Amino acid sequence: MRLGEAGILSTDVRRGEEAGAGTRIVTPGDVTAAKVRIDTLMKSVTNDVAACSQLSDADRTSWAIFYAGWRAFYCLDPSGSCTEPASTLFGSGGALDACDAWENQLAAWQSKLSATCKLSSPIDVPPVPIAQQQDTVGSWIKWGAIGLGLVLAIKVVGETGLPRLFPAKGHR
Repeated sequence: MRLGEAGILSTDVRRGEEAGAGTRIVTPGDVTAAKVRIDTLMKSVTNDVAACSQLSDADRTSWAIFYAGWRAFYCLDPSGSCTEPASTLFGSGGALDACDAWENQLAAWQSKLSATCKLSSPIDVPPVPIAQQQDTVGSWIKWGAIGLGLVLAIKVVGETGLPRLFPAKGHR
């Protein structure tokens, strides 16, 4: 299991910018900031949907369902009625990953709406999903362990020689 799946760490490659070594500790404040940023865009797109006369009733209904789901996630309450975003300490990495998923879906909605409607805010560049990001820390640890193992093997063989390391049967 990756640390991000445990809700502790998350690889953060948003908008093509790498944060440090690519892995960081995620706090509830990080999740709150992401929710506030996304909610501002959600409200803007909600206004765009309301102002767009060319949009079908089915698309309006789909958007309403999508937005209600977002508000439930934003508030951590199925009613979606809150004034501030809610977040918890445990599961912050997973919550930030969920914010990425919501942001990707919002960008898809913006692209769809831009074909027939005027958008009041630019199309958001969605973050790279965690599953598509390289695990740079894990890669460094793996190759470091392999290198250390090779150095130790060469040192042992160099000091003892293979015959002493694996003596013939009966010669001890």
